[in-house]
Amino acid sequence: TAVQEFVPGAPGFVWKARIAMLPGVPVFVRDSFVESRGSMHGALWGLIPVVTAEGTPMLASSALQRYLGEAAWFPTALLPRSGVQWTAVDDTRARATLSTSETTVSLEFRFDEQGQNLSVFAPDRFYDDGTQPPVARPWEARNRAFGEQHGVIVATESVAEWQLPEGPFAYWRGRPARVEYRVSAPDTDRQ
Repeated sequence: TAVQEFVPGAPGFVWKARIAMLPGVPVFVRDSFVESRGSMHGALWGLIPVVTAEGTPMLASSALQRYLGEAAWFPTALLPRSGVQWTAVDDTRARATLSTSETTVSLEFRFDEQGQNLSVFAPDRFYDDGTQPPVARPWEARNRAFGEQHGVIVATESVAEWQLPEGPFAYWRGRPARVEYRVSAPDTDRQ
């Protein structure tokens, strides 16, 4: 189970999860992209660290790619006014590019005939299995079902996977239990 909060204007996110690695052995994980820095922390029972990584350009790039792909749950963050630049690839694919002060990433968004976002794809997202140095690998997040959340059509079932030499590795499957949108007050100083 997890809770994730996004800040589209930043851009940024914080994801806090409890993962059952073995029966009775929970791992508490916190991934984030805050102030253009990516970080990942995980600890058995929330006490014994098993992964701690932060502040590297590679981690910032992967975290910003994650933000960009998951922005499909709050689609106004994908508008050009939010800093996303779009380039058509063909009739069903477009490349979205997003930059922060130090990091620029792109993802390919794939659409069906109705314009629903079937998947997002990166040919070179950094994969880290914890045993070898991280390496760029193809990555894709596929949306399997769609539904309405507060008047917005979003994915209601998704799977994220790495395309490894031995075949696809699906590391996350999920269904958002709830999507909430909080709208901040408009900035009255801007025209």
